[in-house]
Amino acid sequence: RLSEDLTDDELVRAKTGLIAKLETQGDITEARCGELAEGLFQFGHPVDRRERIEKLKAVTVDDIRDYLKIHPRDKLSVVTLGPRVMEGSRVADNGTNEGKQA
Repeated sequence: RLSEDLTDDELVRAKTGLIAKLETQGDITEARCGELAEGLFQFGHPVDRRERIEKLKAVTVDDIRDYLKIHPRDKLSVVTLGPRVMEGSRVADNGTNEGKQA
């Protein structure tokens, strides 16, 4: 229900947290490498931290609603890796979306 319930105040709080995280990471090597990798993955080229923050500040509630119309969140799944099936999990049946109890 995010596309229906999201408020401007919630978006401001989320953006404030994300921007604070970007600004406080500073030049920590691991964080900088992660930022560069995200830029390559999302935009096809590294994105400067300032540019990333400006893009984040520009996001509106309507932008999120438009995105969710194009990319509905109605078919989510959880994937785990390990040596055995988790108790109570559903296992896909021959590549279909129908799961069976493990």
